[in-house]
Formats: sequence, structure tokens, C-alpha cells
Amino acid sequence: MSLLIPLYGIGYCFYYMTGRPVKGLLWPILLYKAYWKLLFRIGMFPFKIIWKVLKSLMPSKRGEFSLVEVDRIGEGTRNEKGRQFEDYICQLYRTLGYEAYTTTELRQLGKLPEIIQKQSGIGEQGVDVVVFTREEGQTKSIIIQCKHYQSKVSNSAVQEIVSAVPLYQAQLAVVITNNYFTEPAHNLAKANNVLLIDRYRLADLIKSANKNRYKDHRRTHV
Repeated sequence: MSLLIPLYGIGYCFYYMTGRPVKGLLWPILLYKAYWKLLFRIGMFPFKIIWKVLKSLMPSKRGEFSLVEVDRIGEGTRNEKGRQFEDYICQLYRTLGYEAYTTTELRQLGKLPEIIQKQSGIGEQGVDVVVFTREEGQTKSIIIQCKHYQSKVSNSAVQEIVSAVPLYQAQLAVVITNNYFTEPAHNLAKANNVLLIDRYRLADLIKSANKNRYKDHRRTHV
């Protein structure tokens, strides 16, 4: 209430200078209301961040994507975990409306770059998922490397995906992880225009995919 005294003082000065008593008296009330509204928003900000993190960790509804599912990819060998994460990311992009394939699928379809398709022993040059987009009648490709790690991803992952760009003639290179990236990885990615999607950004992708899934579900049930 002590704050109202100087605010009413401002209101009285306004009334004294303008001769408008009604508006002059409303000023301190509006300022007082705005002051508490601002305090409330500032106080709620950390709780919103905490809620966002907790919500991303909550068990998902049937058919929804979630970080909980990502964290559950932990059984089996390292190669098996990698394949599960690749399939997960591929399905995530499909739900977002993109045409996406794992490189295993592309090899089976015979649609990998010719030099990679012919030499099965060299692998896929660090590329796990390829996403195709169509802009202005042209097909463009995004190559993605998926890293399901229990520690931060180093710059070697960025080096691998950068070397694959000319082979796939890709317009964008991406590295996605369930964890985070080291500082050298960030520096190298910035120098080579590689997009890094860490755990926090992955949660945003998952949120967008679930919204898209919900829209598609409503369209098919209307």
C-alpha cells in the first residue's frame, strides 16, 4: 500500500497540470496494477521453465513422441541403440510432414549416391537419415547424423557430417543427439554451417511433431 502514496502523488500532479481529475486518479491505479502484473510475470518465469522441462519428461500418451521414449533407447548393443534412435528421428521428421528415410532404407531402395551405393563396405559416410524437401519445384536434401550418447557429443561427429555434404549434394547438414555438444563441436559447426540439435532443441521438435500428429488425427476423425 505504501507504493500507492507516490503513485497518487503522480496522479495529483497530473490533475493539477491538466485539470482532469478522473484520468488523474486513474493513473496511480493503472500503474499499481501494471507493477504487480510485472512482478507476477517475473516471478512465474522460472516456474514456466521448470514446468516445460518436467512436461517433456512425463510419460507420453499413446502414439506421442517424448524424451522418455528417447531415454529408453538403451538396451542392446551400441549399434542396436543407434539404429533405434535413427528410426525414431526418421519417424519424427515424417510426422512433421517431411519425406524422410534412413540410409538403410535408401540403400535397400538403391537411392543412395552412386559412389556410396556401389561400395557397401564404406558405410554411409556418417549419415543416418536423409530428409527431402521441395522448394520452388526443386528437391533439396538434408543429411542427418544421429548420436544417442550418455556423454556430450564431440566435434568428430561434425567432421563426419561435413565430409558427407558433397557426396550427398546436401543443402543442410544436421547432427542430432539426446545429450549435448562440446564447445569445440559448437565452434566447428558454426564455421561449417552445420545445425546442431541438442536435447533441448530435440524437445521442441518433439513438441511440434505431437502438435502435427494431433492436427492430422483431428482431420481424419472430423
